[in-house]
Amino acid sequence: MSESSQKKTLVIGQGWSALLAISYLSQNSNENLYWVTGEGATIHSPLSLIESDLGASVWQDLCVRFEIPAGELEKGRFLREFKNKTFREMPWSKPLSPSEKEDLREQFLWGCEHYFVPLKESRFFWDIEQIENSMLEFLNERLENHSRFERLKNIDIASIREGDLIEVEFKSGESLTFDRVIYADRWSSLKGIDGLSKKMVTSEGQSFSVQDLNRKWLPTGVLQVTFTHDRMMGGDSRWLENFVGTPIRETGETTDRRVWGHYLDGSRKSRWTLFLTPDETEDNRLIAKKMRRIKQVLNKMFASEPWIDADTKQWTDTIVDEHVSFEEKTVFVSPDLFEGIVTTQRKKNLYFLTDGLGPSFAAAQVGRLMNELDPEFKIPVCPLFWDEENTETPPSTQASSLVELS
Repeated sequence: MSESSQKKTLVIGQGWSALLAISYLSQNSNENLYWVTGEGATIHSPLSLIESDLGASVWQDLCVRFEIPAGELEKGRFLREFKNKTFREMPWSKPLSPSEKEDLREQFLWGCEHYFVPLKESRFFWDIEQIENSMLEFLNERLENHSRFERLKNIDIASIREGDLIEVEFKSGESLTFDRVIYADRWSSLKGIDGLSKKMVTSEGQSFSVQDLNRKWLPTGVLQVTFTHDRMMGGDSRWLENFVGTPIRETGETTDRRVWGHYLDGSRKSRWTLFLTPDETEDNRLIAKKMRRIKQVLNKMFASEPWIDADTKQWTDTIVDEHVSFEEKTVFVSPDLFEGIVTTQRKKNLYFLTDGLGPSFAAAQVGRLMNELDPEFKIPVCPLFWDEENTETPPSTQASSLVELS
């Protein structure tokens, strides 16, 4: 990109989509880049797994570009369901056609669950959160050393007005103009931003309204808890696995919803996720009850060796610390699935990315958008589309060297 074609770009958000987009854009030596955290909606990946598709290629590509030692991306069957007092692979792990696998997952899972659970599982040796933290360290170093990269914290967006240049007004009263804006914050909050077009369109010809995002797509909350344990859980061989169990239904519930999780930090920590219904997100009493259900099902799932020894009464007795987080209206129960790049009908310099369909989908969106904005990125698309019967690890993704900001 030549000096005369410098772009002034704003990225709004701090979840997967924003982080990955910023990571690519920060490599452009002529990019005047601004990063606003917006509402700061973030969730941890419920699993350490990603779908073996373009999204996985994006995660791997950035690991190579940033020299993050996350390990090779490995294909396998890492997810274990606890059922009838034992762990077993998911129903769709059997040799089936892609459509049969998709149908099984659709039948088995509730609402937003299946957007976070891959059909073709792959994972790095590192946890996704470790990769995110390494990217943030790299970006923070760039923020300190380069004048063309600026981060604005705790600033809310009041309006976004489209034109040849996009005017963004902050609730502080300050206004700035940008050549392009990438909105990667909570989509359910778009209705509160003045000036936006009421209809969003994709490069594949689909369209949906801002009203759809709240009425039809049913944004809902995510309850997550991270436990610190007094020992290494499960020994050396189990921490790469991911687990799912089904809590007891509450009175009036008609559908099973599951607790998803995995061990991290060398299995001395674990993180567990439960997706809530829209009604539950408004009731603190129900959220507290769900926390108790999470602990109950974990005590059933991990009731014997190698998880606890004979001197330990139950799994929760190993907990020495816990951190609970809750994000409301961040994921979607029944979205219109889409591909392509999302913009508005007015101009093509305002783009939308969402974390509401999981880290694999978020990364795939970023890959498509970055290749569109600057083909020099040449983000690889194909290395992970290996044959279902091929159990070999896919080839390493090749990436160009980092471009230092001047």
